[in-house]
Amino acid sequence: MWAHPRDLYQQAYKEGRAVGTFNISNLETLKAIVQAAEVLQAPVMIATSRGEGSFIGFPMAVAMVKALAERASVPVGLHLDHGKSMEDVRSAIEAGYLSVHIDVSDKSYEENAELTRQVVAYAKNFEVNVEGEIGHVGGTSSLHTGGVEEALGKEGLTNPSEAWHYASDTGIDQLAVAVGNIHGIYQGIPHIDCERLKQINQGVKKPLVLHGGSGIPDDQIRSAVASGIAKINVNSELRLAYSQAVRKVLNEDPDLIVPYQITGPAVKAIQQVVESKIKVFDQKIS
Repeated sequence: MWAHPRDLYQQAYKEGRAVGTFNISNLETLKAIVQAAEVLQAPVMIATSRGEGSFIGFPMAVAMVKALAERASVPVGLHLDHGKSMEDVRSAIEAGYLSVHIDVSDKSYEENAELTRQVVAYAKNFEVNVEGEIGHVGGTSSLHTGGVEEALGKEGLTNPSEAWHYASDTGIDQLAVAVGNIHGIYQGIPHIDCERLKQINQGVKKPLVLHGGSGIPDDQIRSAVASGIAKINVNSELRLAYSQAVRKVLNEDPDLIVPYQITGPAVKAIQQVVESKIKVFDQKIS
């Protein structure tokens, strides 16, 4: 069923669980995510970044997700991931997205808060959910040869006091935070600062969002959810599962040219990843 993301996040926050939010750039990935959600009877969020949304086309992304959502037995929503401007937000909302993320966390607090306020004011006209971000989550949704510590050393963690003010100043619905998480898959293991998370949660009192969910150990994810995280974004692990499955098929049969035979195993591989993630995000699911 086509669901409003705000309802999914708020319910998850109240119940002490997190909604899995998984990025797509094609129909195969979308199909795998929805199938996984149906197997586990869990709500799920689909996301597109600016690049993914531009590749698919924002209106086409809405049409694809709606088509599968309306046939699904579980709630399915659609979210713009890491919008960088009012233009990005408008494009998504005009296409039919019901949730947007405005991320100018690399700017000054004043610039970040001002643009976020503008996005919130605009989105309210369409009953669209808004996610803001304070503290910068760096990296890219790719495989990296460098270590986690090296990458994190360049980024700023969320200041709890600043987070409280930002949430109050802007009127956002959810807050994305930087607490040791980073986009992509690196050498080494990320370490989530759950004490920082608890301090942020104490003042913000709204669903918190963890980006860069790929590669974080399960026990740390569970602790983060217990500390206020109600939405977790995963992209890199899906991309890795897709590419590995397709490479395996073509390595075994280089002459194969039938698209669905090439990508069929990728759908299964992604579905397995999504199922494993959802089980960690919501401990009531086994």
